[in-house]
Amino acid sequence: MTAVDAAPGAGAQQAPDACTGKSAKLSAGECSAWVDLFDGTNGATWYSCSGNRLDPCACEWGIWCSGKHITQLNLDNFNLVGTIPASVGQLS
Repeated sequence: MTAVDAAPGAGAQQAPDACTGKSAKLSAGECSAWVDLFDGTNGATWYSCSGNRLDPCACEWGIWCSGKHITQLNLDNFNLVGTIPASVGQLS
């Protein structure tokens, strides 16, 4: 076996930051942009949705989703700290 061969029985792996739960239908680009926003603004300490790194559509306040897209954000009073990443432009 060479270094590029897969181990026997190895299947496809899920991307490490694939959205889950109510957000599982989000496109990969939108999920990635959300994770960038969450991580770049210290999402683990937000006042709301701090436990929703991979499931933004499950937030009960401030995030709206429709189909494969995050359609609206209202992050007032979330306690964002950091820099909003350029990838946030991938949200539609």
